[in-house]
Amino acid sequence: MHLSISSVLRYPQVYELDFIIRSYEVDFRGNLNPFVLCSMLQEIASSHASGVSVDITDLMKDIRTWMLSRLCVKLKRYPKME
Repeated sequence: MHLSISSVLRYPQVYELDFIIRSYEVDFRGNLNPFVLCSMLQEIASSHASGVSVDITDLMKDIRTWMLSRLCVKLKRYPKME
């Protein structure tokens, strides 16, 4: 399987996934735990990759894989549980 930048650009540049925030994933102010936020971002990346046919099962057919090796998150405010 060959994936070029031009083929990726045909897919939507914004991908959204809804999550249910549980009480144990927030602090006493209702702010989402940073570790939980990063885990959710990893889940979104995996789901998006699956949607554009570059998930692990597709890539392993050609003995390839992908990984999210770094994550830099800049927040103006923490996501809050309402």
